[in-house]
Amino acid sequence: MEDVANPQRLQRRKNGRYYLRAKVPDHLVSAIGKGEIVKSLGTADRKTAIERLKLESIEVDRQFEAAARTTSGKVVNSISREELDRIAILWLRDEDKKRADAELREHFEFGERQEAIDGLKQDIAQFKDDSDPSTLASVQVTIRRIEEENAFQLLSDSDSYWYLHRLIQRAGIEASRRSLARLRGKFDAVVFDSLFEEQAAPRVDSVAGHTRIPTLAELVEEHENDPSRSGLSEKSQIGYKVISRALRELLGDDVRVDAISRDECKRVRDILVSLPPNASKRFPHMTVEEASAHAKENGLAALHPTTINGYLGNLSTLFKYAQREGYITQNPAEQLRVENTRRSRDDRRQPFSTAQLNKIFSAPLYTGCVDDVRGYAKKGTERPRRGRFWVPLLSLYSGMRLNECCQLRTTDVENIDGVEIIHVRPEEGTDKRVKTAASERMIPVHPELVRLGFLKYVNETREQGKESLFPELGVDPLGYWSNPFSKWFARFVDKAGAKEPNTTFHSFRHGFRAAMRDGNVHVEYQNAIGGWSEGASTRTSYGGAIPVNVLAREIKKVRYSEVDLSHLV
Repeated sequence: MEDVANPQRLQRRKNGRYYLRAKVPDHLVSAIGKGEIVKSLGTADRKTAIERLKLESIEVDRQFEAAARTTSGKVVNSISREELDRIAILWLRDEDKKRADAELREHFEFGERQEAIDGLKQDIAQFKDDSDPSTLASVQVTIRRIEEENAFQLLSDSDSYWYLHRLIQRAGIEASRRSLARLRGKFDAVVFDSLFEEQAAPRVDSVAGHTRIPTLAELVEEHENDPSRSGLSEKSQIGYKVISRALRELLGDDVRVDAISRDECKRVRDILVSLPPNASKRFPHMTVEEASAHAKENGLAALHPTTINGYLGNLSTLFKYAQREGYITQNPAEQLRVENTRRSRDDRRQPFSTAQLNKIFSAPLYTGCVDDVRGYAKKGTERPRRGRFWVPLLSLYSGMRLNECCQLRTTDVENIDGVEIIHVRPEEGTDKRVKTAASERMIPVHPELVRLGFLKYVNETREQGKESLFPELGVDPLGYWSNPFSKWFARFVDKAGAKEPNTTFHSFRHGFRAAMRDGNVHVEYQNAIGGWSEGASTRTSYGGAIPVNVLAREIKKVRYSEVDLSHLV
């Protein structure tokens, strides 16, 4: 569909009146019956013309789409570069929107944002390499989809084909660079490749024509009901509620949206800097500002800068919505952030060292304990193999996130094409969830897990008629399995003598990725196994499903040669 904000189709005649003038794509001329479409917009006012152009352009594109469905998909040798530019621009627009929508629902567990950034950097670098086989294959898959959607086929040795090939390569890099910018907190339109300059979300030049500017309370309600926010996790919704509550307490429900200044947004930021975690639960009778002042006066620990910047990102998103709807001309919270002074670049979460792993898996829970509830750290004769036993091993040999491990059902372990796999997937009507669409994946069961008896455990649990693979593990009030386990695991590591700075349960996932790199697993297979596409990777966007037997071959390359698990067999 044509970008309705792009004025390229707008033409002004000598009489001062505006018209829509759209070139018919070369491959649709015979179906449409003419080379261009011209429609009067019935006005001499440019702003009015642009608004009407949006609606008329939608109708024209529908006409093009209908024609494309009726054409034969014939092979063509040449399509104009102007038309190929248009195809690439439209593909990027749809791809960028899809990624932005997925990112809106994203909730990063601690340490994962930097992983996503590193993964995107790796994807961008690889996709710039014309000789990379995965790059060539990915672009070719996308071109085939474009050809199917537009009912034509370019000769693969034609100049037009290779021109489109280069355009899609550029568009993929541009989409990933925009995703990278958003991950870094730049939520307003950013364009890196001049070809796609007009594809950036346009700024609203004027609020003229709007008969009503909403109040803050009305904007918050309108934004909450926006269809693009459907599927937002409860934790993400709470993040927006923190911001809306702070705004409404500070400014009042009845303030007009266009009267909110940047200084007032900075005031919200300054309050968040001193706000303690779980303030609404700890100080239910205080306003956000009062809780912040109380914490500051009493030296209470404040929110982590990463959390604050997440809230400020929500604030910017709220006003970006108001800007998109034409209620305001500028986003007063644009790029409003706090500096993370708590951790330097070298302080990021690290994989577990070999020494730590050996301490973890030689703790009483794995060598003989009293029980796996309260007596997990005390030496005993019991060798229970339930959730607390298997979850760390699962993450070690699959890279699964903590919540993904804990929420597994017995039906999620299955045989596909002769390969035993773990199916990471959400389940409607339950608390099972995945971070992004890219997180839904099939992970072959590592041979070491088979050797340790994981499949035997699955079969025994299934035979007992249990749906949950680890039925004794609990969820928190928000439906997250990871939070209770994470708190227990921190105590377990401490008592095992394996506690070190910059390591958490998520360090298993870091270590698994490092082990895949050490095993020379190709980055595309790494992303498929670990779900590291982050909803914004060129690999996910271009590539199709990788056969599980290929992934099974690759996961065997993951080894921890100096970690001794022989006592668990």
